[in-house]
Amino acid sequence: ALKVTMKPAIKIVKFKVRRYYLYYLARIAAFIFGVIPIGFALKISEILGRLTFAILVKYRSIAVSNLKNAFRDEKGERELRRIASRVFENLAKNALELVNFPKITSRNLDRIVRIENIDIVDTALKAARGVILLTGHFGNWELVALAFRLKGYEGAVIGRRIYFDKYDKYLNGLRRFHDVNIIYRDESPKKIIRALRENKIIGILADQDVDSVDGVFVNFLGRAA
Repeated sequence: ALKVTMKPAIKIVKFKVRRYYLYYLARIAAFIFGVIPIGFALKISEILGRLTFAILVKYRSIAVSNLKNAFRDEKGERELRRIASRVFENLAKNALELVNFPKITSRNLDRIVRIENIDIVDTALKAARGVILLTGHFGNWELVALAFRLKGYEGAVIGRRIYFDKYDKYLNGLRRFHDVNIIYRDESPKKIIRALRENKIIGILADQDVDSVDGVFVNFLGRAA
């Protein structure tokens, strides 16, 4: 006998509606934080980060659990929670800096970002074969790409599409305000090869598992990753 139920579809519709509400709330918050001074906004973002840590029980538990796996018996529960709270604060600051990208220019960049040993990149570019900058999701990775672009370096960053198209378009709009280009992971790798042949920089955040690629497991903080 054929059995049909509509419950999953209803849940999907509700979930999509919630995405729209959250998206427009985020855009309102971004507008507010975009018009007030960055220094003051950063102070507010710290408070918001701590509030998020207190409210989002699921993600707080994940953060504390990961820290326990990393530090084992080196740190107590209280210190681990303090570190986890600072992670949330830092992510809030990252978001604040991101929505303020239009305010960051070549004139004020050096007051925000300090690039050390840039001569390593310059030397590599002299070989005229392009450069791959490999890093992870440390600090404000979006600000790294912006800093290189404002310093006159050309290239692109490898990224994945955000699950909600409106978020994706908004984020890329902020990136492209200063011509920070993105090559999506599901696009042709020929774009990467072309950029390297044109002696440009390709940035890769390599600390996430990619389902479509067979990775190599290594020992990381005491367990296979």
